[in-house]
Amino acid sequence: LADQPLDGCDRSEAMSVELAAACRRTEPLLDPVPELARLKVPMHLFHGRGDRLVPYTESLRLAAARPQRTQVVLVHVLQHVDPARAAGRLSALREFAALVVVLYGLGRP
Repeated sequence: LADQPLDGCDRSEAMSVELAAACRRTEPLLDPVPELARLKVPMHLFHGRGDRLVPYTESLRLAAARPQRTQVVLVHVLQHVDPARAAGRLSALREFAALVVVLYGLGRP
């Protein structure tokens, strides 16, 4: 769970780097970075800051590969656990409201 400390972080980190490299070697189409230059529209990435299944740094990596017309929004309510439990109900409500404002802005010219 995102609100629990990780055990064995050093080995887990090394294993995740090795796993990601193996995935890219085995199936290169899993990495969207080479295709980003073909996008003709703005890119908006929403990612949970506490997401442990897909680290938020992956969204930052995509944004760095296409810095023009790319926006990254990191929030606590987007993660693979119950957001009210992970961030506290009031904090989750504030983050959800901020997310709604960003989403509303996407539909405006």
